[in-house]
Amino acid sequence: MALMDPEEIIPIGTIGGAHGLKGEVRVRTYNPSSELLAAGMDVFVLGPDKGRRRARIASARRAGKRLLVTFEGVSDRTSAQGLNGSRIAVLRSVLPPLEPGEFYYEDVIGLPVRLAGGEELGRVTSVMNGATDILVIKGDRGEFMIPVVEGFVIEVGPDDVVVGPDALETV
Repeated sequence: MALMDPEEIIPIGTIGGAHGLKGEVRVRTYNPSSELLAAGMDVFVLGPDKGRRRARIASARRAGKRLLVTFEGVSDRTSAQGLNGSRIAVLRSVLPPLEPGEFYYEDVIGLPVRLAGGEELGRVTSVMNGATDILVIKGDRGEFMIPVVEGFVIEVGPDDVVVGPDALETV
């Protein structure tokens, strides 16, 4: 990973369907315990068509593992439904510092993935978020989906991702 640009836009979640009739949407953050999104915060909405626009959060409240968010200027169900499938992003400069072992999805895309012995498996093409994060890796040997769990992913560093031999048993 190169030197981090504080003005870089980092996706932090996905906007789901409308909730109710007054413009509220469901947001699934990549970190379910995140408290980052709040009323008055400026964010970016990244559309499925690669479009990007600034938006200001009018309200945000927790609803189980998801957030219910309204944006200024989005006041009805039809407008809210138009955001479905978009990603929500913020400037890197507003993100909290990472704890050891943590990473932002954006930072591992494109990194080489190596076995502990040094053999390269390929590069991270995406990160899926589910019960656990899953690295999607493509290389000469095919595509691998490796859960980010102890024993499978040994280290996520600035230059590469190191996985253990048991990680290959997941494919």
